[in-house]
Amino acid sequence: MPIESTKPGEIVVRIPPRPDRPYDPRPRALYTPDQLMEGWETGQSLDQRTAEYYTREGSQVPKNQDEALCQRIHDDFIDRLVLKFVEGEEPKAPQHRKIVGIMGGHAADRNNPVYAEVAKLGFGLTQAGYCVLTGGGPGVMEGANLGAYMSASYSRDELKDAVVMLGKAPSFPPLKSNDKENAKQRRQYVEVACAVRKRYPNGAINLGIPTWAYADEPTGQFATHIAKYFANSIREDGLLAIASHGVVFAPGAAGTSQEIFQDACHNSYWTFGYLAPMVFLGSDYYRRSPSLYDVALAAANRDGYSDYLALLDTAEAALAFINAHPPTRKRNSEATIGHTGFRREL
Repeated sequence: MPIESTKPGEIVVRIPPRPDRPYDPRPRALYTPDQLMEGWETGQSLDQRTAEYYTREGSQVPKNQDEALCQRIHDDFIDRLVLKFVEGEEPKAPQHRKIVGIMGGHAADRNNPVYAEVAKLGFGLTQAGYCVLTGGGPGVMEGANLGAYMSASYSRDELKDAVVMLGKAPSFPPLKSNDKENAKQRRQYVEVACAVRKRYPNGAINLGIPTWAYADEPTGQFATHIAKYFANSIREDGLLAIASHGVVFAPGAAGTSQEIFQDACHNSYWTFGYLAPMVFLGSDYYRRSPSLYDVALAAANRDGYSDYLALLDTAEAALAFINAHPPTRKRNSEATIGHTGFRREL
């Protein structure tokens, strides 16, 4: 990959085109569902083509250095586009978005009560002036994006209708090659979400941050803005970094557990110069032994932010807690990442 210097202090990287590279290494805007779904009706979507290309090129450690650099450049562009989104630089955007993350299991069934509860939470948070953020995948993440999406133009009854529609294809099964029924079920899972978005086309702004490292995940239909990364490590830490007004943890598996303790680490060390709420949604789940909530609470007690933790069971209680616990900036420090306009807000 040629690197040239045109004037002192300036480096120009010229990216050689590859006919089989499906993505632009220098995206000019965050992705949309329609953009990632391009080609779906005639075979493979852009999202699927990029996932297959990523896997073929070596996944997390690309075989070719040129390709590795292209993926890093792409992710750097996404980083900067995410910060512009947070800062509200788009036309008619708020001066600074109040981001609340909703994390949870990607395998949650659309008919699972947890799915409906996080959809209610996404709806309520967005109506209250927050911007919902998820990991951009299926399950709990889709439910939260759906609720946020429906909040601008539609009623809670219409949200319930959307959840019922989605329940006709409740889960996204693991891939079974050469199994026609499996392929049909996987396609139906996406198609029913497309049908919901077609019935309810005017969605409220919300953000999904998925990764091609999970190459088999379907394209989310309800995040209006999608910051998709190649490097999962950058994506994982970054999505928590911008959740400036708190994170809600619905039941999940290992990935959700990782996010809990990453977020606790941010609060314990004031990594970004502020404290923000950590809400555990589902007391039965988070109190079972060994209790993840108790471990997180022990760290919070030790490091002085236990007031920012809550173990709750309903969307209404979670929203009330977040409203009552705005983020706090560390004295004499500059808040970063999720809080560009922090001083003005306080």
